[in-house]
Amino acid sequence: LFVSASGLMFGQGLEQGPPATGSTPYLTPAEELKLIELQDGYYLELVLSDPQIEEPVDIQFDGNGRMYVLEMRNYMNDADAKDQEAGTGVVSRHEDTNGDGVYDKHSTFASKLVLPRKIMVLDKGVVIGETHTHDLKYYEDTTGDGVADKIEMFHEGGSRGGNMEHQPNGFVWALDNWWYSTYNGFRYRLSTETNKLVQENMRGQSQWGIAQDLYGKVWYNDAGGEKGPSSYQHHLLYGTSGTGKTGSEYSLVWPIDNYPDTQSGHRRLRKDNTLNHFTATCGQSVFSGDGLPADLVGDLIFSEPVGRLVRRTKVVEDEEGVVSLKNAYPNSEFIRSPDPNFHVVNSATAPDGTLYLVDMYRGIIQHGDWVTKGSYLRGIIDAYGLGKNVDRGRIWRLRHKDFKYNKTLPKMLEEAPAALVAHLNHPNGWWRMEAQKLIVLKADKSVVPALIKMAQSDSSHLGRIHALWTLEGLDSITPAIVTVAAADKHPRVREAACRLGEPYYSGTGELAALATTLAADPVGLVRKQAALSMRYAKQASAPQPAPAPGKGRYDKKELALIKQGEAVYSTLCTTCHGADGKGFTTDDKLVMGPSLVGSPRVNGHPALSVSTVLYGLEGPIDGKTYAAQLMVPMGTNDDKWVAGVISYIRTSFGNIGAPITPEMVAKIRKSDARKKHWTQAEIEKAHDMVMTDRSKW
Repeated sequence: LFVSASGLMFGQGLEQGPPATGSTPYLTPAEELKLIELQDGYYLELVLSDPQIEEPVDIQFDGNGRMYVLEMRNYMNDADAKDQEAGTGVVSRHEDTNGDGVYDKHSTFASKLVLPRKIMVLDKGVVIGETHTHDLKYYEDTTGDGVADKIEMFHEGGSRGGNMEHQPNGFVWALDNWWYSTYNGFRYRLSTETNKLVQENMRGQSQWGIAQDLYGKVWYNDAGGEKGPSSYQHHLLYGTSGTGKTGSEYSLVWPIDNYPDTQSGHRRLRKDNTLNHFTATCGQSVFSGDGLPADLVGDLIFSEPVGRLVRRTKVVEDEEGVVSLKNAYPNSEFIRSPDPNFHVVNSATAPDGTLYLVDMYRGIIQHGDWVTKGSYLRGIIDAYGLGKNVDRGRIWRLRHKDFKYNKTLPKMLEEAPAALVAHLNHPNGWWRMEAQKLIVLKADKSVVPALIKMAQSDSSHLGRIHALWTLEGLDSITPAIVTVAAADKHPRVREAACRLGEPYYSGTGELAALATTLAADPVGLVRKQAALSMRYAKQASAPQPAPAPGKGRYDKKELALIKQGEAVYSTLCTTCHGADGKGFTTDDKLVMGPSLVGSPRVNGHPALSVSTVLYGLEGPIDGKTYAAQLMVPMGTNDDKWVAGVISYIRTSFGNIGAPITPEMVAKIRKSDARKKHWTQAEIEKAHDMVMTDRSKW
């Protein structure tokens, strides 16, 4: 490699991209639109643009079709992330007042937010989550001016440290009436009796973006491990899963921009400087609308913002229920642009039946921990002046030449539960899911008879499924209802019955044998769900006695810390170090990070592990260079968080280290305070110890 005068690094045979002039101009929305390439028949319409919005990262709609936009104002204002957490973020609200498809009424609904990253729109108000906290606040506009005047704590979750790319984001109210987000080791459910959230442990995945499909499976994307969609064989509630028969060619990308601003450097670039592989997949949705071609329904849509493209994926399920993913356009992409500022970071099916794309439209997409001075990525950003491009944003509506979209504005917030029931079989999945959510929130059981009738006789299998889960949300599911659903003619309804029957499988009642019956279903997806549901029900009902302190290898306090660390490891560390601790290997045989199995830095003095987690590590490890190149610092997490993840690693994968305490982390944090990443040589010299000789420490 050599470094050019502009600071760019090029490998032998690697051609330069656009001239590095230190400046990359913005385009107006009209100019930007001319450069965006779409597949035949599709086109984009501008929905919202700067200056009405700045740095949009996510959207949700309320029951009347008003759009709420999360705006991370101050995100990466420059390459050094100056004043990033100044509390200038907002959630804006936008309304189409006359049904012409144009949002013409705008307001700042909530302000003074620290990089808002989670939103759940309810019936009267909105729940918002910010960066660096698990706390969730409730915002409500009681005066009708579009600005929240009622603000109160909704859920006290405590502080959350760590790099902002490694924190929970996104909320989806799923078909099963639980709230899912990324990274969390739990899911939420709203108690309509107490209006409080309850939590249930489960693994969380994904880096940015979360979605569910038509049948309630939650979809995640693994950007850090360069995997793309992950754990999609079944709902993550039942544990992680593999990639099925999806081939390695699926992770190849086909952009038309040639700006080489990928964190992974030259190994992820073709000779023409175009990105060659997934590296930042995010913002997924499963299209469920009725305003675009029917063959798009059920397809997985997500972005690769570093490649300035949007991937359309065909989700293929074989007769045994094994899921495979296929690029809908081999050697090409659904949407792509050469504009370096085109960065789609989220997508959603809209009330009008089309697909909305959230385009952050900015220069830098990566967080500052990957853009440090002297890094490859920083050289690229400075050379092209990408750090200057901030405070913009666009939201696009995807259209098709042969389809009209629904301009009829929903008015669900004014409708009674009986009227909402009629929307549960709507051809647009957004209407179905929104109606279900609002019925559950109203907690009016007068609609139960109508829901039972719909669940058993509606002409749409999707209507029957939504009626069933709405009954579940109203705590009105009975064994008789599940039994009828288990005999439904449509396999997806029988699949839903498998899940709905889970509370009964561990008992001796009339449904105790139902899952066994469904396990012999002629359709593979039903058999698969029956097996998952039986295992889940058995685990949920099994007693979990905690060992008495002093009994066994670890005491109660240590076990709790190790369990906490396991949740962190499974949602964060596996992308580089692998689920087995041996280092994750990509489909093109690149090893993302070093093995932790038997590592002297793991099994040796705790200061080595603690300092690595607190301040990060870059460069070769034991003479080997890894694809991730850099372990980012995690020092913004508290001492208990750090102690937990290190304790888990030191006591897992055959390692022989002992758990450590938060007090040990605090002591090392104080003695090792530094402002840059370690190299292996630096950290070993600083601690000056023979790592394999335990007598030295």
